[in-house]
Amino acid sequence: MMLGVSVSVAAHPQDGPHADIRILILDDSLRMNLGMNLAFLDEAAPTERESLFDVAEVELPYLRAAVERFIREDNRVVIDGVEVPAVITDYEFMRPDRAMLPLFPKSGMRGLLRVRVVVDYPIKSPPETLAITWGAFAPDILSEELEATGEAPKQVLEAQLTAEGRVQIMRFSEQEPEAVWRATGITPGEFLASIPEYTPGSTTFALPLIPVVALGMWVLAGVSGLIRSGGKGVRRVGIVGLPIVLLCAVFGRGVAAVQIPTSGQLLPTEQQCQEVFGPLHANVYRAFDYTTEDEIYDALARSVTGELLETLYDDIYQSLVMREHSAVGHVTSVELLSAEIERIERVDDSPEFDVLAMWRVEGTVYHWGHSHARTTEYEARFSVRLGTDGWRIEKQQVLAQRRIGPQPIQGGEL
Repeated sequence: MMLGVSVSVAAHPQDGPHADIRILILDDSLRMNLGMNLAFLDEAAPTERESLFDVAEVELPYLRAAVERFIREDNRVVIDGVEVPAVITDYEFMRPDRAMLPLFPKSGMRGLLRVRVVVDYPIKSPPETLAITWGAFAPDILSEELEATGEAPKQVLEAQLTAEGRVQIMRFSEQEPEAVWRATGITPGEFLASIPEYTPGSTTFALPLIPVVALGMWVLAGVSGLIRSGGKGVRRVGIVGLPIVLLCAVFGRGVAAVQIPTSGQLLPTEQQCQEVFGPLHANVYRAFDYTTEDEIYDALARSVTGELLETLYDDIYQSLVMREHSAVGHVTSVELLSAEIERIERVDDSPEFDVLAMWRVEGTVYHWGHSHARTTEYEARFSVRLGTDGWRIEKQQVLAQRRIGPQPIQGGEL
């Protein structure tokens, strides 16, 4: 994928009980999109059925009633200190393709059959604090196999929370069933790195031996000397002005510089190019922090231009759409390892440069109630050009990429 911004993987649950929890803070509600398979519901919202591995059509209303009771009674959402009741806006019992059944050798159809529920918690304004208590935890079959203890511990469920334009992970466990989120007040735009300004057409020269203040005093003294001498020559100018110049040189050394216009545009130095490229490159990934089409496009347009802008926009937006339905990675950090400036020149009277860059991307892939950390290193060549709106990445060519990991998720505050 372009610049390594998409880290999507095949979306499939692990064998055994699972609950996929995705939380989104909207203007008028807190929304939960839940996906829970039958193996999990048999723990959280049990029902009596003729077959353990199926739900007959006549039994579907009883299953729905149990699911809605679990959501309303066993879970709790507190927004700014006030408990908010759940409003179930959508419900669907899903029978996926039986071709996926081999993925569930232990739980069988109980692992494949699932419900999808959309739950809204109305709000009047963006919340300052959010506390969610999750009410049920099924046995963690995978941990039992890895630890070989003979008894399955309870699951640690992970939920994907989208708030303030950023995606974060909330964790629930039987020991700590409540997770708390607090607003930072920082908008996605404030996460964009600033690009150094570059104003071609002039340069600055320091005058360390004859500071500007001293030079001005010398001219003033000279004019004064000419007036007082009645225009009889410049010898008196030096006699009158030299002591003042020496005095100003001692006390005013280095206090100013002279900016001299140039006829053509100066080219940036290698260091200036590196200082420009770093934030441009970082901001491409930060476009993932936005959630609407216009916001994504505007964020990208501050760093990228031309055909590359359209390509990256399509790539990122498609990944965000897939995030609602499958396992799509969220970029958590980008580290620029090196940026070697290969070319600096003026083309069509505008400065541009090429850079050979290496960088490392760390991301989180979330699906079916758990997440994985993944790290990938990339190498690519970029062309950066100064336009009417400032510096923009115009072209890129990915040369290599290397996956490191997967790595376990580390705990910590949101």
